Amino acid sequence: MLLVPALFVLALRQLSHEANQKLVNTFGFNSQIIVGGLGIIVHELSHLIMAIIFGHHINAVSLLRIPSNTNDMSLGYVKHTWSPTSTLSKGG
Repeated sequence: MLLVPALFVLALRQLSHEANQKLVNTFGFNSQIIVGGLGIIVHELSHLIMAIIFGHHINAVSLLRIPSNTNDMSLGYVKHTWSPTSTLSKGG
């Protein structure tokens, strides 16, 4: 039962390693930082869009940040609140 997920994780890890290697070989080491930064921005935007769709109140957004201390290592965030009485808000 655990064999299939384990094989999937190993295959995904290998593909990720090969993709990173091709990226570095083609565009240089800094390309990982650029692509990673774009990925973080897209990831946080997806959180923001879903929070808006589900009617959450947006308190703060940071699409890309450099962590300033070891207590908070997040590279981006969307802080939001929702109404516990709203069925739509609870669904998101």
